[in-house]
Amino acid sequence: PTFAEGNQQVCDNMALSMFMGAGGFGEYSPVAKADVNLVHLPEAISFVQGAALGCRFMTAYHGVTAQAEIQPGQWVAVWGCGGVGLAAVDVASAMGANVIAISRTQEKLDKAMELGAVAAIQAGDDVPEQIQEMTKGGVHVSVECLGTAATWMPAIQSLRTRGKLVRIGMSGKEESGMLPLPADVLTARELEIRGSMGMQARCYPEMLRMIETGKIRPQDLVTEEVPMEEASRVLEAMSNYDTIGYSVIVAD
Repeated sequence: PTFAEGNQQVCDNMALSMFMGAGGFGEYSPVAKADVNLVHLPEAISFVQGAALGCRFMTAYHGVTAQAEIQPGQWVAVWGCGGVGLAAVDVASAMGANVIAISRTQEKLDKAMELGAVAAIQAGDDVPEQIQEMTKGGVHVSVECLGTAATWMPAIQSLRTRGKLVRIGMSGKEESGMLPLPADVLTARELEIRGSMGMQARCYPEMLRMIETGKIRPQDLVTEEVPMEEASRVLEAMSNYDTIGYSVIVAD
């Protein structure tokens, strides 16, 4: 039923073919239900820009626009400044939010400031307190892009009353999908928690229009274009969280 309702990103039979299917790293790859799931790339958008959209940029776009429903002037904390987090900074800033970026890596915080964040905080024990003081009561929205226990609770603690947490990150082996939840705090302060998964093809046109007008700029997250021969190096660096922004593999 979710597919028929237009929510293909959470379909029961969803297939992540670009990660686990045949040809995901090849020139051609089969696409399930291509009549619904393919997106036409406008001529004004380059292949490098197009490559930068999936899966991190479009995932952040859906989380910020559809799930967080950010409004101009709101305070937004983005937890983690990897590929998804930096995209969330870009999109939320474009929507007029006051974005606070949190990361343990200074280079990633510097990049977040370039993309429009109004403040950058080094990850540590007192981040929620810093955010509460800076925003005079907490952020309207926390966008949690890592999925770890280290960011989960601080993201909740940084919210103002009736604030919203949007969780985009997926937990690793250590958490196995299970994280503690301050249930009484959620009730007493009427906090809201939403998940966010990918983005359905029907929502791409608005994002593409924003790219064409320069309102959001996925190309600014591309820090290197590499030949196919260097793909292994790039993938290994991703696994070690050593990359800043996006690496785009360009075939001859």
